Amino acid sequence: MAFARSAFVMAAKRAVTGRAFLATERAANNLSLLRFVAAGAVLFAHSWPIASGKAAVDPATTALSSIFGPKAAVSALAVHAFFVISGYLVAKSAVMRADLNEYIWARILRIYPALIVNVLLTAFVLGQYVSNMPYTEYLASGRLWGFVGNNILSWNATYVLPGVFSTNPLDAVNGSLWTLPLEIRCYVAVGALLAIGVLRRTTLFSALAAALLLFDSLFRDISVLGDEPVAACFDYFLIGALFFANRRFIPASPIAAIGLLAVSALIAYQPAARLAAMTGYAWLILWVGLAAPRAPWLERWIGDPSYGVYIYAFPIQQLIVFHIGQGAPWKVFVMAGAATLLAGILSWRIIEDPALAHKKVVANTVRA
Repeated sequence: MAFARSAFVMAAKRAVTGRAFLATERAANNLSLLRFVAAGAVLFAHSWPIASGKAAVDPATTALSSIFGPKAAVSALAVHAFFVISGYLVAKSAVMRADLNEYIWARILRIYPALIVNVLLTAFVLGQYVSNMPYTEYLASGRLWGFVGNNILSWNATYVLPGVFSTNPLDAVNGSLWTLPLEIRCYVAVGALLAIGVLRRTTLFSALAAALLLFDSLFRDISVLGDEPVAACFDYFLIGALFFANRRFIPASPIAAIGLLAVSALIAYQPAARLAAMTGYAWLILWVGLAAPRAPWLERWIGDPSYGVYIYAFPIQQLIVFHIGQGAPWKVFVMAGAATLLAGILSWRIIEDPALAHKKVVANTVRA
């Protein structure tokens, strides 16, 4: 009896503490699947406002918000999952690279080739086809060139093209692009920390990142990291990077993550509740992505189409509404889902994967 009780206690302890994230890291993980699900969730959530107007809300968000409050939006949860994963992987990429030059080119080749193709196709193929302006006026419009320049650089996103989707419930051509400037700012910050030697000093980096997180949560009204939707993305990226930096010590435990989420609901002090909830959610996302049993995934056949799905979904959904009319969100979701999956696979196979295969070659060529 004593032995059985001891075994039970040990099993319960392992379930709570788990192995450290470092011990669970493996090539065959669930990160690609998780990113794909997140991209699909954004497509799903956007189908309602794109089809029926800005005030329309998808049914999953309606159900979640009735239980967990207004911040439990499907699109927000998906975007935050992206930033958690990105924080972990980008910090890892920076630390594992030979030097800053290699890190910079790895980040450039991950984001820009597919984005540039997307922006050019959107502006000069889709935009010209849909715009109610004559083609010569369309090409001469400053708004067209502002859209192209801003979105290719992706330091600031621009959403509207002249005369495009003007009869749709929303006139934004690609509303999903708002997160890319935030992602790129995170890349720049990580690169700066790598350059000055902070990122590889775990204690110093952890102290700085934790201090920034605490400050942003305690003084939200100052908006040091921006308004809440923007600040939340930066915060989740920081938390993901902190998990990587301390992966030797943090247990890959879903019970600990869920427990922290539950505790956050009981905390009356809002800044502490916010930070606890974000940390618990990030913990759960990273456990699913890195430590949970490998889920079935067709990566061998479709690659990693999540980025392509994310950047092509919105314009494809808008184009469908342009043709079938407004007020059919489920139809938009199904039709756009199929078309966007194809676009994501093509983007990965033709643009992203070949570009990423030459990361070291490009970095070494530039260095030389």
